[in-house]
Amino acid sequence: MYLCHESLIGDRLWSELRNLAPERSRPARSMLLRQGDPGTQVILLSSGSTLVTLAGANGERTLLAVRGAGELLGELAVLDAQPRSASVIAAEPCRVHLIPAPEFLAFVHKHDLTIPLLRHAIARVREAEAVRLEMATAPVSVRLAAALGRLARRLPEAAPRPWCG
Repeated sequence: MYLCHESLIGDRLWSELRNLAPERSRPARSMLLRQGDPGTQVILLSSGSTLVTLAGANGERTLLAVRGAGELLGELAVLDAQPRSASVIAAEPCRVHLIPAPEFLAFVHKHDLTIPLLRHAIARVREAEAVRLEMATAPVSVRLAAALGRLARRLPEAAPRPWCG
């Protein structure tokens, strides 16, 4: 399993990145990012959790991931200048920082974060591939146990650290 973005870049840089935009509140079930939209901003998730979903041709939605505080959302569309590949919906009330794409890209360049962010994205892809294989081949009981295990590994521990969903 990969580290969350906050752990990946460290406390000092995370704080600096967070200071690029004011904190805002978003209610549960609000759309934070929409699949197909251009990458005009990156969301830094300070608190709460989100659902990353993919819409099919007939409007059906597939849950791709659950992300929590300490994560960046929408960074891939900003980094590769392509439309958003998925939607992100607040699963509960969230506190977010909406960082405009130019400021995020300048920050990444200034702190030489391109390779670490790329490695992080690759880890997410590898995790998604494993889940996709599991969904296609495993019986329901095994899929349920694996999903619960993934969620349990992401729960906060007694030691203070960011929950990285």
